[in-house]
Order: sequence, then structure tokens, then C-alpha cells
Amino acid sequence: MSASIRGLLFMEAMKPPFFPLYRRLREHLEQDPIGQVAFVRAGSSIADVPLNHPIYNLDVGGGSLLVIGPYEAFLALDWLGPVERVQTFGQIGPTGIDTFATLQTKHLNGMAQLLLRSWAPR
Repeated sequence: MSASIRGLLFMEAMKPPFFPLYRRLREHLEQDPIGQVAFVRAGSSIADVPLNHPIYNLDVGGGSLLVIGPYEAFLALDWLGPVERVQTFGQIGPTGIDTFATLQTKHLNGMAQLLLRSWAPR
């Protein structure tokens, strides 16, 4: 049964914007100590996750973009503004989900390179 039918809200808990350290960093950048941020490069990788983990399950929407991608995308959106253009390259793994993705994004105030990887055991 869906959350909307039950009158519930279902959402990802995007925590980084509420971390004290991140808030201090935002305040620091807003004071323009180094100039406007114009480029973001962010990446992450998950290693040695068994193939039966939900990250590799197409039926539950797994994949590196879903599991680790939102955090990198958040940085680019928060610091560079709205996305104007996206270029992507990826690799589909043995279970049908993306195990590698790289995104180059053009934003209102700059550009970003995002790298996401989930390593399947051999």
C-alpha cells in the first residue's frame, strides 16, 4: 500500500544541510573569503557490498545514483544553483542497476563533476 493512500509522507532524510559543520562552511563561503564557488568535484564509492544487498536490487530502485548520488548532487545544487545541462556516462552491472555513473553538470553559477561507484564483489 502506498504512503499517499495511507495519508503518510515518505521521503529521504537529507541530513547534511543541518549538520553544524556544513552550516559553518556555508556561512564561511557566503562571506566570500575565496570568491564565488564555480566548480564542484565530488565522488564516492561503496566497496565489498554483497550482491544480495538492496543497492543491487533493480526491483527496489537500487543503484549508485540512488544510494550515494543525492549527496554529491546536493553539493552541486547548493553551491552552484539550478542545473542547466547534464552529461552522463555509466555502466550497468549484472543485476541490471548502475554500478558506475559519472555526471558533468552545468549550473547557473558554475560546473560540477560527480563520480559514483558501487563495487560488486568478484
